[in-house]
Amino acid sequence: MDENDQLKVKKAWEVALAPAKSLPMNVFMSYMSGNSLQIVPIMMTSMMFFMTPFKQILKTNEAFSNLESKNNSSDIQVTKLVYIVCHLLAVGVGIWKLGMMGLLPNTRSDWLAWETQSSILEKSF
Repeated sequence: MDENDQLKVKKAWEVALAPAKSLPMNVFMSYMSGNSLQIVPIMMTSMMFFMTPFKQILKTNEAFSNLESKNNSSDIQVTKLVYIVCHLLAVGVGIWKLGMMGLLPNTRSDWLAWETQSSILEKSF
């Protein structure tokens, strides 16, 4: 690889790690918005941790298109994978946040509609 390709790979790593660098700030903002069931925390969580990461994952090839060449394509593939993993980390934080808000069905009482009623085996008088 020549020097130009090495610089492109360095820039690709910067692009790939950018979502991970913004994740602590997003987590802090999410913490400050609270766990209450109001429109602002729900919309913040959905935008920061679901809409944006999924849109960026779909645009992965566009983000790295001007950095890829024949000589550095294998290195760029690794950076694309790291880019996707960083966005999936954001989705994981969003799922955790929704669980903390109580919007995910993760307890037995959330599934009572599918619970069968137990039969009474004996009665006391």
